[in-house]
Amino acid sequence: MSDRVGVMSQGRIQQIADPREIYNNPVNGFVASFVGENNTFAGTVKNPASGMAGYETALGTFRARLGELAPGGNGKLYVRPEHTLLSQTATTENAVPVTISEISFEGAFIAVHGMAENGQTLVAEIRNDGSATVPDTGARMFMQFDAERAAILPDAAVAKG
Repeated sequence: MSDRVGVMSQGRIQQIADPREIYNNPVNGFVASFVGENNTFAGTVKNPASGMAGYETALGTFRARLGELAPGGNGKLYVRPEHTLLSQTATTENAVPVTISEISFEGAFIAVHGMAENGQTLVAEIRNDGSATVPDTGARMFMQFDAERAAILPDAAVAKG
C-alpha cells in the first residue's frame, strides 16, 4: 500500500507525494491553497540564487524559498498562518507591521488577524494552550516569518506541449 496521494486540478495532476510533503512543500500555488490556509503576497521575484530569492511586494521585499517558476514567471509568495509569528518588534527581514483586527478562538489554536497598511489581512495562528499572550484588538504588532518557511510558487502546473 502506498502513502502517496495526488492533487489534481481540471484533469491535470499537480503533485503526487506523501501528504506531509504535499502540505510542507507544495509545487505550486494551487496545491498550497488546496491543502491549507496561506497568507499570500503578489509581487516580483528579485535576485534568485541557490534556491532562494527576494520577493518585492506592496508591503516590502521579503526573502523566501524559490519554487520552479517558468523563465520570467513571478508566481506568488505563500506563508502558512502557523509559520507566521507575532512580535512587538521586527526581528527578521520578513516582517509586516499590522494592526490586530480580529481574534478567533478555534479550538487548539487562536487565529490572530492583522490589517497591513495596504488593507491586506494577514493571519497568524498561536497555540491555545496558555503559553502565548493573545494581543488586544487594535494593537500594533509585526507579523513575520522565516524565509525557509515561505515559498514563491507558480500558480498551477500548465500542460506541456
